[in-house]
Amino acid sequence: MVAKRVIAVLLVITSYSFAGIVPGTFNCTFPDDPNGMLHEWNFDYDTDTLTLAEHIPALGEDSVFMSADTDSDPTIHITKTVTNESGYTWTAYTLDLDGSYGSTFVGTPSSDVFGSAVIEPGNLQITFSSPAPVLPGMSVDLDFDINILSTEGFNICITQNPIPEPLTLALLGLGAAFIRRR
Repeated sequence: MVAKRVIAVLLVITSYSFAGIVPGTFNCTFPDDPNGMLHEWNFDYDTDTLTLAEHIPALGEDSVFMSADTDSDPTIHITKTVTNESGYTWTAYTLDLDGSYGSTFVGTPSSDVFGSAVIEPGNLQITFSSPAPVLPGMSVDLDFDINILSTEGFNICITQNPIPEPLTLALLGLGAAFIRRR
């Protein structure tokens, strides 16, 4: 009778300790940063938490590819600290998820600078926005969760895009028009 209880307890502990991301399998790659100079990452297998520190030197999209083996449908918590090195003031920041493996944004995203964080319909985009801007040289923290419907493994992509203040966009548009006219 005691042996059956010990086996039952061991089965519960074993199934709990390996639920989610299989230890040693999580990986991040950054195709826009082949030398790994602008992105640092760490994954905590005990909490399924990815911590990213990123430096964004220019406006435009920046992608991160994530992959891992799973033994259940995990929810990954992501904490990003993004430093604005673009020289432009950001008034919003978007994250787009490719949606493969049934992955979606879930929960309540948050930021230490942006006052609004909305998961858009379809759960494949989060828009972080004002009232506070992210000035050049300033950092912003973003927290969000991704649920992945896979019991074997996954390979997903998040594309991030800092949005400059509208005046900056207008000036960029005028500059492009001037160049075309010449």
